[in-house]
Amino acid sequence: MVVLKSNTEDLQNDLQDLVNLFYGDEKSFEINHEELVVGETHYNRFYIEEENKTLEKTFERSISSAYSPLKIKSLRKRYAKVALYDFLSKKENKALPWGSLTGIRPTKLARELIENGEAKDYTITEFLKNEYRVSEQKAKLIPRILKPKMYNKK
Repeated sequence: MVVLKSNTEDLQNDLQDLVNLFYGDEKSFEINHEELVVGETHYNRFYIEEENKTLEKTFERSISSAYSPLKIKSLRKRYAKVALYDFLSKKENKALPWGSLTGIRPTKLARELIENGEAKDYTITEFLKNEYRVSEQKAKLIPRILKPKMYNKK
């Protein structure tokens, strides 16, 4: 089993879920994750030590300190999972149909993004592809599922 070790306990389980989607029980090694926050910049560093070499990548994203603590936590998780997805996707030359999404229904996420003003109903497909690495095919399903629900609200 591939095990992810992180210096941030609150991200550990979500990141491990994503690792499990990539590998299941087919391989056995350790992935290390370190999150570092400097001001509003969040760094996610992933590294794997393999046979006399280290695979390493650091991802950097900015999160405004003006956001609520809950919003900051949500963005930290999103950015860490997308960074891990990009790292593993490149390493394994593999894409997952639902990208970095784990543990949430995509239609619920899309509806919340639209209601919170993070995305528009006509841009949700691109948003899911860019922000969560959802495949084109799966991302196009979401607005088709949401439209009847959004227009039938009372």
